Amino acid sequence: MQMRKVLLEARNDFFFLLRRRNWKEKDLKVLKGIFLGRLSEVDVPVDIFELAVRKALKGDLSFASKILGVDEVDVLEILFWYSPKKFPLPSEKLKRMLKTKNVDEFIQKANSLRMKLGKRDFLDLYLHLEDVDEEEEESKETDILKHIEELSLEELSEEKVKELRSFYRILPASEKSRIESLKVHPYVVAAVVRKPVCPIVLDGSNLLWRGNLSVSYIYRIFEKLSIFEDFFFPYRIVFDRNAEFVLPVSERERFRRWKESPNVFFESPADRLIVSLAISMGAVVLSGDRFREYELSGRIRLITPEEIERG
Repeated sequence: MQMRKVLLEARNDFFFLLRRRNWKEKDLKVLKGIFLGRLSEVDVPVDIFELAVRKALKGDLSFASKILGVDEVDVLEILFWYSPKKFPLPSEKLKRMLKTKNVDEFIQKANSLRMKLGKRDFLDLYLHLEDVDEEEEESKETDILKHIEELSLEELSEEKVKELRSFYRILPASEKSRIESLKVHPYVVAAVVRKPVCPIVLDGSNLLWRGNLSVSYIYRIFEKLSIFEDFFFPYRIVFDRNAEFVLPVSERERFRRWKESPNVFFESPADRLIVSLAISMGAVVLSGDRFREYELSGRIRLITPEEIERG
């Protein structure tokens, strides 16, 4: 699918959103999936974002920029999706080229560049500046899916997931659907495509005992977490220091992958570190233990393996 066609479909999605009122979280997710510039990174409540979009379309870029916390030039992207014949998309590359934060000057310079390059509208100008062609895009899409497939659950990091999310957001729908068939742990897929509520800290030793000292149980819990109503990411696991030695010899080789994970900690007693990590990260805790000695009521959300199993 040609990239121009993909962008035109995204523009149709944009107009569909404009016909709606009182946007929900899913609407904001769609909108951020459409945006290609700075607006895709803005973190404000749904009603604020909707207000900013409608104000910008009425010409009040100053108001929109203030409540979104971006430059007025960045707000131009809203107008670009509304009318790519009149307004340029303020991509990072174009902003570096034009070197101005004045909206009128930005539009004037962008239009001069468009005419100089012989492009019919600002959509074609964006494609030209990004050096997008069909063959290159197909290769890029394949590379993104390949990178996702190469991720392991044990080494899943916030940095890598953030990078892949930004690429995944611009994939055409046909490519996005392929991610479900990748040969990778479902929690890895969820980390790329789902919006996390908050981090999670897992009581590793507690899970091992509940799983009859089988490492497979930890993988099963992560499978359930991938489809749980709330998605939690990033994750940390805390095991007791002697966790490896209480496992049957047959399980120790599988456990070695967790030992080498940057997301895993070993501490005795483990409870103290679990609570400390949860508080510092603003995370939920997954454990069969109630941590009563820490008086966590109202401070940390505790989730049991049974809750996760039930979904």
